[in-house]
Amino acid sequence: QPDADGISQLVLSHQENPRTRMAARGAARALLPLWRSLGGIPLVPLLQVKDPGTSYHFGGSFPMTEKPTEIFQSDALGRPTGYQRVHLIDSSCLPSIPASTITLSVMANAHRIATAAIDFS
Repeated sequence: QPDADGISQLVLSHQENPRTRMAARGAARALLPLWRSLGGIPLVPLLQVKDPGTSYHFGGSFPMTEKPTEIFQSDALGRPTGYQRVHLIDSSCLPSIPASTITLSVMANAHRIATAAIDFS
């Protein structure tokens, strides 16, 4: 639509689908019986569905350090303190979260950890 100066501008909007949250929770609940084969427990109560286009990034909960000593730290392989066979490969192990989109950084780090963990074992 044109702005006050007659210059075209793109206006984005969205309409929330009321079934989205139900579908996401249903999918997460369907994973619960598979927790053993998945190697982890889906945290259904922590599931959050955000508006399209928002960029709320949660991360840095277990920041990587060279030698983790505190309970909420991880090593270069994304392993939380005290664990040898648990690898965090999402943004939770990044030392800080930039304001911009972090998908590529998270994917690159996940690839690095998975490759190193295979070589390590």
